[in-house]
Amino acid sequence: MNNSIKLYADIFLVEMTRFFTKEGKTIKDLKQYPIPRRFKDHYLAGFISHVGTELAGSFLLHYRQEENLSKWYKFEGAEVSSFETNEDDEFEREFEQEHTPYLLVYQRYQRS
Repeated sequence: MNNSIKLYADIFLVEMTRFFTKEGKTIKDLKQYPIPRRFKDHYLAGFISHVGTELAGSFLLHYRQEENLSKWYKFEGAEVSSFETNEDDEFEREFEQEHTPYLLVYQRYQRS
């Protein structure tokens, strides 16, 4: 059996299980997991996080463009802000634990 992953899509999503049920209660997993910044010929273009409790909260979108991978945009409701990071050193420090992503968005590099 061939276990290799072949990617043909320009964009693909990775779901991280953040909510589960235990003894009839919904629980939110806040563990920090390593997030690959690159996967083959794709880069991490953004991610969606849930902020709040298991029963209530809101969603955040963090997004960046290939032209400037160190600049992130944060969309929270009608508010949009931006910040710069050093991809290798500062990435995790910019995000609070409650902002751990549950949906990762990877996009194929367009540069030739």
